[in-house]
Amino acid sequence: MTSQRRRPSMKRCQRLIQHPSARLGWRLLLVVLLASCSSACGMVKATKSLFGGNYPLQVWISEDLNQNSPIAVELVIAYDKSTLDKLSEMSARDWFSKRQQLAKDLADKVDLWPWEWVPRDDLAAPLDYPLELNLPYRMGAKGAVFFADYYSPGQHRLLVDPHQPLRLSFEEGGFRAEPLK
Repeated sequence: MTSQRRRPSMKRCQRLIQHPSARLGWRLLLVVLLASCSSACGMVKATKSLFGGNYPLQVWISEDLNQNSPIAVELVIAYDKSTLDKLSEMSARDWFSKRQQLAKDLADKVDLWPWEWVPRDDLAAPLDYPLELNLPYRMGAKGAVFFADYYSPGQHRLLVDPHQPLRLSFEEGGFRAEPLK
């Protein structure tokens, strides 16, 4: 004769789940599950925004950049949404003409990274391309805007996510970005 096992009653299951050690186990399981899917669920971006981080960039500069002339470029990392919205509506020409006053007005709301790029001349000054940059930013970055002061007409503004690595290509009449793989 085989003995049948009794199924636990619902009350007994509830008591087991409510036991303090069981609650700790459930919490531990939840933490492990969240940690294991963090990169797939976008938690890395949230963590970088919460604590700050480094913004990896690759920069390519063409030989015929800006009609063969140097170009002022600035990365503006914004730490509040209204500032980011304001910046994303400005053209590069507006930014560079009002830069000094905006830098003073927005000092605690932005980080500024200015450069002046010159057309690439591998014979005169051989450089390793692409240029590799790793720019630190503070916690709470909401977004970033690149401004490039080209001679040619246009907005020459690029809204980017500072939590996503980019490859920037500066060419004759404009610039573009693509995700860095």
